[in-house]
Amino acid sequence: IAGATSGTLAFATTAVENGNEYQAVFTNSVGSTTTNAVGLTVEEGPTVTTSPVSTTVDAGQPANFTAAASGNPTPTVQWQVSTDGGTSFSDIAGATSPTYTLTTTGGENGDQYQAVFTNSVGSATSGAATLTVDAGPSITTQPSSTTVLQGLPATFTAAASGNPTPTVQWQVSTNGGATFSTIAGATNDTYSFTTAAGESGNEYQAVFTNSVGSTSTNAATLTLATTPVVTTDPTSATVAAGQAATFTAAASGSPTPTVQWEVSTNGGATFAPIAGATAATYTFTTALSNSGNQYEAVFTNSAGSATTTSATLTVNILLITTSSLPDGSVYSTSNRTIYSQKLTASGGNPPYRWSIANGSLPPGLKLSKTKATISGKASFAGTYTFTIQVVDKKTKKTKTTPSTQNTATKVLSITIDG
Repeated sequence: IAGATSGTLAFATTAVENGNEYQAVFTNSVGSTTTNAVGLTVEEGPTVTTSPVSTTVDAGQPANFTAAASGNPTPTVQWQVSTDGGTSFSDIAGATSPTYTLTTTGGENGDQYQAVFTNSVGSATSGAATLTVDAGPSITTQPSSTTVLQGLPATFTAAASGNPTPTVQWQVSTNGGATFSTIAGATNDTYSFTTAAGESGNEYQAVFTNSVGSTSTNAATLTLATTPVVTTDPTSATVAAGQAATFTAAASGSPTPTVQWEVSTNGGATFAPIAGATAATYTFTTALSNSGNQYEAVFTNSAGSATTTSATLTVNILLITTSSLPDGSVYSTSNRTIYSQKLTASGGNPPYRWSIANGSLPPGLKLSKTKATISGKASFAGTYTFTIQVVDKKTKKTKTTPSTQNTATKVLSITIDG
């Protein structure tokens, strides 16, 4: 070593001198001798030689980050992560190798990773690398079925997460969800349109897509509401007291309308709901006090309501229930067939007594006052119209039957062929 001729050798070290060995050679006129060799160890703080590189992977796949540093003694390494955009970093437990590998999830997208190298001299930190995790779309908001009035707007909304941010395409099914077709221009999270006839029952779904894949929402159904339209009005009825009266009504509309029967006891001036009368057919047991009442049905859905015409109930103490009497060639004068038909009544207090109040039976036929039968062999052809009267056991036979007594009449006819 040039100039190194003193008992002490001193010099400024450099990293390249690490491991060099030094000895001193002593010389005089007699001879020379050499000391033992001693080694020089030069310690150096870590210097990063390789920083990790940002990477992009699909969710669920591994991500690898690698870093390296020089230094003496050889530095150890500790990986750190930042979940706040690099503002702060925290140690990752067990991540003490030059390469750090993790299985990614969508929640780690945007995290940053750095390596800290340390030895007895000091420490050095690598640059930070960003992890981008690509994830397929995941539905976060499903569209909801909706009911709107025809001609008004309908709106469906859906949302999905994913990286890259997924695009959206709305589709419609007109065959109950069997197939769906793309709706041109419907590429926003919210799809709105003005409804038209024929679209009720259509189903709508959103398809979200990115570079990883695609997924579809549940289908939502559109129901177009139409106001109720009465298709069947109730019919006025006449019954005997204590017998059942039945009124029936019907209406179309979407959604299917509910029904509420109402009654008026003041000639139709006002109507009041009947508790529990919410079926298309309303049946109840009558009393004389119900006579003259009017009944109507009110149909209602989300679009509106419609009311039937009113039907009047007539309640009699007695009621002849025979609606008509048969006629035809079987009772013709030429066949001379015995004609025999039973009359029926309800209400009041049986047994009943029957009579002809006006007109006459066909010649040859007679009315049994107690058996309520018309029978005999017709003598002449023709149509014979007459009024049947019935009274019950509480009605005394008088020349003039007061209206307060239990009496009922009905006009009937019989046709006899020649």
